[in-house]
Amino acid sequence: MSAVAGSYKFSTFKIGNTDLTQGKLQVMNCNIYESCVDHHTYADVTVFDPDDSLSQQMFAGDEKIEIGIEVPGGQSANFKFAMMQNTDVRHQGALKAKTYRFHLCSPELLKGQ
Repeated sequence: MSAVAGSYKFSTFKIGNTDLTQGKLQVMNCNIYESCVDHHTYADVTVFDPDDSLSQQMFAGDEKIEIGIEVPGGQSANFKFAMMQNTDVRHQGALKAKTYRFHLCSPELLKGQ
């Protein structure tokens, strides 16, 4: 069985102790790729937070991130990342809603391995 574009789901998406698969948080965009220059894995993730619950977390920037992706009828892929940067925090209208963009990298990159 082949997968259709968009027919995947996040089985795990944790930043530190915060599980983004629970509650109202929505992953709007997730790009996972490997650099051909330094051979490390990177991810850029955009998250929509409708009730501003992530601002209560006070991310320090040293959180560990776990991402698990499932494809119907196929295998799952699991990734471990480290937080590299949190950018593009944007307020969405007059609501408490915000979007966050997280830049992640493989933990080995930050350890110089």
